[in-house]
Amino acid sequence: MNTPEGGRPLNVVLIHAADAGGGAERSTLSLHLELIKQGHNSRMYVGYKRTNSPNVVEIERVRTIPGVMRVCRWLEENRGWQHLYAPGFRRLHSIIPPDTDILHIHSLWASGGFADVGALPALTRQFPTLITLREQWLTTGHCANSGDCDRWLRGCGSCPHLDVIPVIAHDGTRINWLRKWIALHRSQAHITTVSDWMREMAMKSPILAGKTISTIYNGIDVSVFSPGSQDQAREALNIPKDKFSVLLAGQSIEGIHHGIAQHAISAFNRFKSDGFLPLLVGHSASLVAKTLSIPCRVLPFQETPQEMARCYRASDLTVVCSEVESFGRIAAESQACGTPVLAFASGGLPEVVKHGMGGWLVPTGDVDALTAGLRFFIENSSERRRMGSAGATWVQTQFSNEKVTKDFISLYGQVITKRRRLER
Repeated sequence: MNTPEGGRPLNVVLIHAADAGGGAERSTLSLHLELIKQGHNSRMYVGYKRTNSPNVVEIERVRTIPGVMRVCRWLEENRGWQHLYAPGFRRLHSIIPPDTDILHIHSLWASGGFADVGALPALTRQFPTLITLREQWLTTGHCANSGDCDRWLRGCGSCPHLDVIPVIAHDGTRINWLRKWIALHRSQAHITTVSDWMREMAMKSPILAGKTISTIYNGIDVSVFSPGSQDQAREALNIPKDKFSVLLAGQSIEGIHHGIAQHAISAFNRFKSDGFLPLLVGHSASLVAKTLSIPCRVLPFQETPQEMARCYRASDLTVVCSEVESFGRIAAESQACGTPVLAFASGGLPEVVKHGMGGWLVPTGDVDALTAGLRFFIENSSERRRMGSAGATWVQTQFSNEKVTKDFISLYGQVITKRRRLER
């Protein structure tokens, strides 16, 4: 058992929006389950519980003084103040077991406003605390990804992009930013990010000034995401064996609602349908399919990791054309399944996809380079196989759940030791 506490299992509490959903939920639940597997006592508190996973507790919706929540909801809807008050979350410091060694907080938004940053000072005073950033929300006035906007460096306000997720109807970004600044400056917490790119962004934030910030990547379940039979996967998904199948999922699909990450479609439309078959996977796959001038295969959002792994194995190539990407889970999972990746060199993707090893990187937004990359992979089957094998090895050694969990356990020990020294 990997433990920094002299052989004693650690008592760990994780906090996240939900235990199922997208990549962030998958990462947090995987960490929880791997901690248990490695012999530690892990408990996970979530805004919404959607699985039957062990030791996952849904945060109670607590009644408060009549009228208080109506006022809060009015301010959120009419002033743009995000997640103003969550009484159940505010009570967590008295509900979490007192023998907890480490509190590990993940996303504090989504799931109907299950949390609010005002609870952080009390929580972090009571427990040694780690906060993982998978996006920028904690450092901005409302958005998860700032794009080319730098107002988060100066306190936000007069926001030009209220429609960026999570959307707000009115510009309360200055107040939101100040609330986060106050809460974090009153909190004792070590910050981790899911890539060095994200760490560099976090280090620029006035909200996180003075905080220790380090990088620990997202974990990938390499027992599920692993190489397998392409023929069997194609038969299950009704994909002809003689087609060059290119997978598109994640941001590259869902981004259509915001007019972003659609460069792959522009590149696909330059190819003839003979021998080329895009595989579109996600909630918005049918909508994206309407923008293609060639036939494609459309699948809904894949609910389980096993279903998604089958999609990777059925494909010859995965394209990741995210304009902003903190980590790149799609790229990591695809490589783990032995399918090379063609990706934009944006955000944390160059840390996940090593150019020429598990795939190719091209300049962000460059459709010509994306098209050239597609042609290269179509014409070079031996290179596809080489990169597929190398990429699988790379992910297994760098991003496995086992390795990432051990990295967190080591950091937990450092955070616990530092707190004890400060309390002497």
